[in-house]
Amino acid sequence: MFQCIKVDESEYRTKLDLTMKCYSLEHIKWSFMLGLPIILVWVVGCPLAVAVILFKNRHSLEEQRIQRYMLILYQGLRRKVFYWELVNTARKVVMVAINVFMSTAPIIYSSVTAVLVLIGLIRVQLRLKPYKNPLNNDLEIESMVTGSATLF
Repeated sequence: MFQCIKVDESEYRTKLDLTMKCYSLEHIKWSFMLGLPIILVWVVGCPLAVAVILFKNRHSLEEQRIQRYMLILYQGLRRKVFYWELVNTARKVVMVAINVFMSTAPIIYSSVTAVLVLIGLIRVQLRLKPYKNPLNNDLEIESMVTGSATLF
């Protein structure tokens, strides 16, 4: 819906439907009628709802009623960084957004942007060490370094 590819010197078409010109009235209409609501509900709304529930109940994470539904999100994390799975989700959303919304820009721009995001998150990961198991902290850093290396 949002990803465009160059088909001619100055013409971009949607990757999903090559008959639709990017940024045409029809493309903008579909983007706002279909794409935007999906993004607002699934990409923003659901993680935001989970964040609100987690932060609201952060002092009672050991209670059975919270663990029944939310334990998978903070199990294995140190208590003060119970929200780290939401950070990982945001990282993945940002990486996809870079890929989709910067698809018409030169590849070096999207690669550098993605590497800068990953470097920033590596620094935060090194500082917070969110996982109880040190091996998980190392593995997370190594995965982000590998992700950065594969962008070039």
